[in-house]
Amino acid sequence: MVSQETDWLRVENISRKESGIRVVDDISFSMARGQNLAIMGETASSNP
Repeated sequence: MVSQETDWLRVENISRKESGIRVVDDISFSMARGQNLAIMGETASSNP
């Protein structure tokens, strides 16, 4: 993880439930200015 002194963005302990299902569990990350980030995964909208 990037040191706190150079963090441009810091996210800690994110969790999320959709329809009672935990889809994100305790995610933490930090980014320096100029870095890019993509978070990808399945979506409920792809289910018929």
